[in-house]
Amino acid sequence: MKKCFIFGMVFAGMFILSSLLPFALAQSAGAGSSSNPTLEEQLKLAKERVIMTYNPHPTGTPCNVWTCPQTMFFYPSIIVIGIVSGCIIFILLIKSRRTLNKAKRDFR
Repeated sequence: MKKCFIFGMVFAGMFILSSLLPFALAQSAGAGSSSNPTLEEQLKLAKERVIMTYNPHPTGTPCNVWTCPQTMFFYPSIIVIGIVSGCIIFILLIKSRRTLNKAKRDFR
């Protein structure tokens, strides 16, 4: 019982940390530099970001789900997470069924 709880807490911690890690590693553009960008440079960068949000592919070539850099790792990671969690649930169900059968045999 304690091992299952510990493994569950470890997996929950890993999932939580994996979702928080990109935010922890994110840095702003001006952090750590000695020269701060001017207001004009910041406005130019902001305009470019707005243009990129409305037209993420300025070359005109759209990317599909598997080649687009924003989603290239998202969908395969969802598939892997589903497979791993399905395996874990399957193992836990088999283990609980074996203990239930063992308890029924000992009761007779």
